[in-house]
Amino acid sequence: MAQSHLAFWFQGSVSLKWIHSVLLLFAFSAAPAVSQAEGVFSAFLKNHAVEHKSLGKNGSMSLHIFDDYQVVEIFLRSEAVNMSVHEILAKDVSESAYQSIINPETLVVVNGGFFGYSRSGNETPIGLVRASGVRRTALMPWSYGGVLVSDKQGQVKIIPANNATQAGGWSEAVQSKPIIVFKGKVDVNKNLHDAPFNRVAIGVTYAGDILIVGIFQQFGEAATILESAEIYKKIADRRALKILRALAMDGGSGAQILLPKSGLSFGDTGLSYFPNAVRFDQRLALGASE
Repeated sequence: MAQSHLAFWFQGSVSLKWIHSVLLLFAFSAAPAVSQAEGVFSAFLKNHAVEHKSLGKNGSMSLHIFDDYQVVEIFLRSEAVNMSVHEILAKDVSESAYQSIINPETLVVVNGGFFGYSRSGNETPIGLVRASGVRRTALMPWSYGGVLVSDKQGQVKIIPANNATQAGGWSEAVQSKPIIVFKGKVDVNKNLHDAPFNRVAIGVTYAGDILIVGIFQQFGEAATILESAEIYKKIADRRALKILRALAMDGGSGAQILLPKSGLSFGDTGLSYFPNAVRFDQRLALGASE
């Protein structure tokens, strides 16, 4: 996999890019990499560099840097943002693929659901996708996971797989799996086939607020699903957020987070297929932006 893009912002007179360079130089030259025995969750619990950034009335973000990992957490207030789903269907690099859906109000763009291959060998989205009230891809009869939905007016929720047909009544929807946190507890178990990849998850609190967590590693081997769930729960607990459900989105090279207003991007910078994306905009006085 291509190396992850190390994005940065300026804070005062010192740029985070410079801080990243120093920290990563130290990590590679003086500190051993995270061993498989230790795991990324154990490494995350240790003292490490954290940068915080306010998103104003919309929320806040924090960036954790340790060894060759980046963990980004983004909190969005339900009353300040709108969520929409967008069909991309592009084989491209992430920043180019997502450029067409970014507008002046866009705070965050997060990758969406899964894709597979058609009989002709072409990439094709898998799982329900609804955008602006139109069904783009059909619901899959998965026994686990869920559907991230929004009315495009500020209400966001995650519908579990056993009630997934209810997602047809929502303007915006994207199906994915698994649900990694349920009622504040880790909801996945250890699995021998659970390999480390870059990971992104979107969760919703009981109050309707949103917590996005991305875990990225230089070579795309960031965390297993279980480790991502443990890190997600830890971040939610530190923020005193009561998470009802958190849903894992597509992982690996598809795992992407962009914050266009801050000039930040996280994830593999190589060529990949992007079936769809989830966009969070700051809410306008007269409603959501299209």
